[in-house]
Amino acid sequence: MKKMMFAMAAGVMALTAASAASADTFSPANSTFGFEGSVDVEFNFQLTCDMSVTVQSNSGGTDANVTAAGLSGGLCGLVGFSSLPWNVDVEAPTPPPTGVAATKLRIKGVKVTTVLGSTCGPEDIIVDWNAGPPATITIPVGTEINPPTPGCKVSGILTQTSGPAATITN
Repeated sequence: MKKMMFAMAAGVMALTAASAASADTFSPANSTFGFEGSVDVEFNFQLTCDMSVTVQSNSGGTDANVTAAGLSGGLCGLVGFSSLPWNVDVEAPTPPPTGVAATKLRIKGVKVTTVLGSTCGPEDIIVDWNAGPPATITIPVGTEINPPTPGCKVSGILTQTSGPAATITN
């Protein structure tokens, strides 16, 4: 009985340590980071747009969310983003070890309304992260925001334009 209780306690401790060890960090904590850049968006036709994104880290520096996103320039202003905030997680590298600079991020639940009124998403997208300076978010060519509507694509590079220098680790 003691052996079984010890094994259960060890298992709980191992799971607790694993979840604590895989905690992402966004620093500085409780900060707002602004990113801007040129992106290509496509649904039936392609537009090149100026995009702005605001990311907010929480007070503990353990989580971050995209709290605002917008496009401008010509028809781009007719494209809408919804279901904000979108949670941000470190996709790579995965621990162990922890405390390693992030190279890829997962932005969860991205949802877009196209110029034609179709809805794309919600969908998680994987982006490349470079701490810089300045920090950049690269949305790779071929990134799709599906379902329910196939063919919603976005790609481009966003550069940090405001806030303190952002550091993200696994």
